Parts: sequence; structure tokens; C-alpha cells
Amino acid sequence: MAGGKVQIKKVKAYPFPATIKLGTTNLPGQIVKLTVQGFLVEFNLKTIKPGDKFDVYFELPVSKHSVNESCVVVKLYNQWALGTPTDAVPGSDGMGKEPKVAAQTPSPAVAPAKVAQLVECHFINVNSSSRERIQMFLNQIGRSGAK
Repeated sequence: MAGGKVQIKKVKAYPFPATIKLGTTNLPGQIVKLTVQGFLVEFNLKTIKPGDKFDVYFELPVSKHSVNESCVVVKLYNQWALGTPTDAVPGSDGMGKEPKVAAQTPSPAVAPAKVAQLVECHFINVNSSSRERIQMFLNQIGRSGAK
């Protein structure tokens, strides 16, 4: 405490790591939004579909309380993202195409497209201590947690 001011360490609330447990497989993921009802998680599993059930484990930022609950997939959000040019050329339109000029230079190499997948999940019968921990976390970051 220097000069009567308290130093507060700011911690970014999202995203935070999670472990998705599908049968005997543990997959890493990133929770990008959390509510008392469920969460949005980003992870790479192409075979998941709405209605699939799995367990999730994560630690809440700051409080470090752990949550280990069963959940169900409600909705999938897939977004195709183009790669970034490996050799950016001034005047490029950002899509790997060059403006039409008399002397064309070779177009820059573009990384292959990839899919960013967000999965909306709802908790199944979340226990009261996990619900309280999640609500406490949401209150700490200024969110009500209702929806």
C-alpha cells in the first residue's frame, strides 16, 4: 500500500480454460461466456452435435473455485475464417487479391481456411455449491447471471 492507495490486480474474466470430458477423452476448451444456466465454449471437435452430453471441468478466474458438472449441447455456432496472408503486399484487398495494375505481382500466399466452433451448453442439474460459485463470479465481474 503506497500512499494510501490499494493496488488491485485486474484479471481478464474471459476466456478461461475448461476441460471437456467425452467418455475417456479429455479435450481442452476456452469458455467465452458463463451464466448460471450454462456457457459458450470454444473447442475443436467436429463430431459434436446438439443433444450430446458431456462433463466439463473449469476453475473460475480470481476465486479459483472449481466447477465439475454435466451438461448438454444446445446449439453449435460454426464460423469459417480465412487464413491471413503470409506475405502482405501493400494495396492488397486483404483477401489475397491484388488490385488490377499493368504489372501484376504474384498474389500472397493465404493460409487455409479454418473453422472456429462455439458450442452452447446448458448445465444438467447443477449442484447448489457450483451454482453459488458461478453466481458469485458473475457478481464479481458485474453480471447478474440470470441469462
